[in-house]
Amino acid sequence: MRWPMDQPTDRPRPWTRNSLADHIESEVVPQVVRSGRALPSERSLSETLGVSRSLVREVLRGLEQRGLVDILPGKGVYPRPPSTDEAARIIRRTCIADGVGVNDLIESRIALEGRAASFAAQRCTPDEVTALALTLDDRESSQDFVTQAAATVAFHALVVRCARNPVLIALHASLGASTFESMIRAQLPTDLSAQISHEACDVVAALATRDEQRTAEALLRLLELERTWMNGPASRPESLVADALHRAMDASTSVEDFVTTTMIRYSPSQVSRRVAHA
Repeated sequence: MRWPMDQPTDRPRPWTRNSLADHIESEVVPQVVRSGRALPSERSLSETLGVSRSLVREVLRGLEQRGLVDILPGKGVYPRPPSTDEAARIIRRTCIADGVGVNDLIESRIALEGRAASFAAQRCTPDEVTALALTLDDRESSQDFVTQAAATVAFHALVVRCARNPVLIALHASLGASTFESMIRAQLPTDLSAQISHEACDVVAALATRDEQRTAEALLRLLELERTWMNGPASRPESLVADALHRAMDASTSVEDFVTTTMIRYSPSQVSRRVAHA
């Protein structure tokens, strides 16, 4: 496969930091975003574009700060799916205005995640399996219901991300904020929490062995348990929910931004850094 930078270009030389960033963002990243492959190495970019490796490194770090790529130490630079915050805001407003309930959300997620699970089993990487396992560890070790709900939403988002389908990823991410809000308002009984943990672990184990059927079946069982959680008869007082959200995020942060930040925290690149510093 020939990369875009191998082709003749009419861009001015020498490259500036901005023009190089624009080139990589618009012509290199789209070539690999669906395949799950890494971008060409720093050395390859440096040689084919005729720029220093230090400039390439600086540009890639800038793209990471903007949320466009993940830099995995020793493994490469991988494109990150585009942000879906605005779509999530639209979906959330629609859910509130139309009185969309838990069953509507779960049925939508079943339709999306059920098929995505099979693709994920085919395409997931060991780093992504590690990220999923760490997400579960954080969920189970936390006594804070906001953290538990956010980690649960991030877990499902990571599974769908493994499917390597930008449309599925965007559609699923748009439901994240509404799902999170439903979860933080519902009490989670201890026995149900244990069942959810068991099924989530089965999802990770199935992905690790690339078992498509087992992954899909475990994920659907997990979603049904979460339906029970979110439809539970016991709900938390709004004042308690508001106080917990206030502690978890500052006043200028929206629910959509908080959920997105949580998803980034459990991305393979961030998990690699946590493991390296553990």
